[in-house]
Amino acid sequence: MQAPLPENEVARLQSLCNYNILDTPSETAFDDLTQLAAEICQVPIALVSLVDDCRQWFKSHYGIDAVETPREGGFCAHGILNPREILQVPNTLEDERFVNNPLVTGEPHIRFYAGTPLVNPEGYALGTLCVIDRKPRQLSSEQLQALEILGRQVVAQLELRQKVAQLEQSFEEQQQAEKELARFFDLSLDLFCVADTDGYFRRLNPAFEKALGYANQELQSQPFLAFIHPEDHQSTLAQVKKIQNNQTIVGFENRYQAKDGKYHWLSWQATGTEDGFIYAIARDITEQKEAEAEQEKQNLRSRLFTEMSLKIRQSLHIEDILQTAVIEVQNILHTDRVILFQLMPKAPGKIVKESVSPEFQPILGEKIDDPCFLKAGYLDKYRQGRVSAIANISDLKMKKSCYVEMLEKFNVKANLVVPILQQEKLWGLLIAHSCEKPRQWTEFETELLRQVADQIGIAIAQAELLEKETQQRIELTASNAELEQFAYVASHDLQEPLRKIQAFSDRIIAKYNDILPPQGQDYLVRMQSAASRMQILIHDLLDLSRVTTKAQPFTKTNLKEIVQEVLEDLEILIQQNQGKVYYQDLPTLKADPLQMRQLFQNLISNALKFHKSDLPPEINITCQILTSPTSPKTYQITVEDNGIGFEEKYLDRIFNAFQRLHGRNQYEGTGMGLAICRKIVERHCGILTAKSSLGVGSKFMIILPMQQSQLSSGS
Repeated sequence: MQAPLPENEVARLQSLCNYNILDTPSETAFDDLTQLAAEICQVPIALVSLVDDCRQWFKSHYGIDAVETPREGGFCAHGILNPREILQVPNTLEDERFVNNPLVTGEPHIRFYAGTPLVNPEGYALGTLCVIDRKPRQLSSEQLQALEILGRQVVAQLELRQKVAQLEQSFEEQQQAEKELARFFDLSLDLFCVADTDGYFRRLNPAFEKALGYANQELQSQPFLAFIHPEDHQSTLAQVKKIQNNQTIVGFENRYQAKDGKYHWLSWQATGTEDGFIYAIARDITEQKEAEAEQEKQNLRSRLFTEMSLKIRQSLHIEDILQTAVIEVQNILHTDRVILFQLMPKAPGKIVKESVSPEFQPILGEKIDDPCFLKAGYLDKYRQGRVSAIANISDLKMKKSCYVEMLEKFNVKANLVVPILQQEKLWGLLIAHSCEKPRQWTEFETELLRQVADQIGIAIAQAELLEKETQQRIELTASNAELEQFAYVASHDLQEPLRKIQAFSDRIIAKYNDILPPQGQDYLVRMQSAASRMQILIHDLLDLSRVTTKAQPFTKTNLKEIVQEVLEDLEILIQQNQGKVYYQDLPTLKADPLQMRQLFQNLISNALKFHKSDLPPEINITCQILTSPTSPKTYQITVEDNGIGFEEKYLDRIFNAFQRLHGRNQYEGTGMGLAICRKIVERHCGILTAKSSLGVGSKFMIILPMQQSQLSSGS
């Protein structure tokens, strides 16, 4: 009977393979254990049998010449199934598993078998140490115990053999690695060194000499701390202590002084050894550090500039802009005084804003009489972007000049001056004063101040433009209000004569139609048709004017309910066109309910009207929330149809009053519907736009703020 496979067969075979013992020559250590097992158990045959995937291979065999047998039908294949017990078969002819086994019915005519599993430290049964006889028998308990002990010795020999092989391989690899390391040590561009914990270098590769300029003997003649930047001594000693405490690998950075006096940044990876040496690898990262420092400086300048610009431009009032500018510049540059000097058409100019430390004299309002401003071409230099940076006023050659006397009057020791430009116009100067002591202005400070001056110029221009726009908007609003009132009154007054025209034409048709010639009857029909169109036009004109003149206060409005009411009103039109309207997730917001109803009625009516002749209209109304890091959240409500569409080059035209893309004989209407829609949306501080392709359909997007301002929510 063939033995089943162990549950861990794949892992067991891999573990056996890891010993690299299969098909190896005989070894005395294993042969001695096999012979000892045969003598103790008083049997003619003993084997160290390792069970491979398809065979039983004998590492050692006593009393038999075979070196392997097929696994199928093998006794040892049964012996490994229970790693905790010896498999003992007293009489194979009485055991149904083996009675028909070829090794029983033929050579070597096995009648007795006992095998102890060879279980390695991982718990896998690799094979058995087995004893065999040609006659039935049974081992004593002492013999069984001895067989187990010998089996453990076989496993111990397997482990010892594997460790010896690993050590031999490791030794060879170590020798090769040392050769490679020595070669790498000498040729590497990285800096390799061996140091002692007494603080001296013991060995240095040539890269050290190339990087730092010292001969290796010079570096080894002094403690390595002598070459390290004083600020890095403590941190370096702390890393050495970590290495002494047997931390595997320590990474750190410090600055080494080269022979030319310049410090180089070195990045280290170091480890300690049991004999007290430190092995270290270093890379020169000076360029990287300089680039990082410059990038950090740029990032700092950008951040400060951005923060300052936001504060300066938060207000659109010139006075607030200027005051914020001088305060922020003083805070960032940590200078004693910052002033804004505005040029005047006929005089040199005046200080319009100032931020000054409490211990120094304010000069806001002081008369500035600098003859330099009157010199020909002097201000042209500032118009061309000139920046003046004086580190020490007392060093100026023109010490007795009026300019120096003026600065000394205000206790100025150093100053930095940048122009504030509006395109080619010189608005004034942004000036920083150091009053406590002279000061060397850095490129970083100069560039930052120049960029701030540019932002001040832009902000001033925007504020001035806003003032003009605000005045124009006030005038335009008043004008529009007058026009809307006129349109309302005019259209309202036109209705009475129009009703009389329609009434008298109806009487003429009723009383005199039979006696009128055909041409007269045609004239009357045309007159009634024109009157009807005019009535619709007047009605639409009234609707347009009522968006503002008859507007209602904003209240909490459920747009889903609004759409439901509109669809009830349009039910017959929808049925006539076999249309379908879908809507979902419509919000509740503050709005004018009547105008919202008019908005959706116009958009849905348009979608039903401009449908394809061969395709029933289908309208989808959806809503999503739009978010932006720089603006408040908004709703985007989309009304999408599958109608005839339009070319987007006409997008602006469709929202203008009285504009049509089709003739009256194709589609009815006055061209006022979308103009009314846009005006309603704009009254709600929103945007109405559209996307479309001819023959594909249209998509109208209504973008409304989630929160209406107090100013927009009135009538």
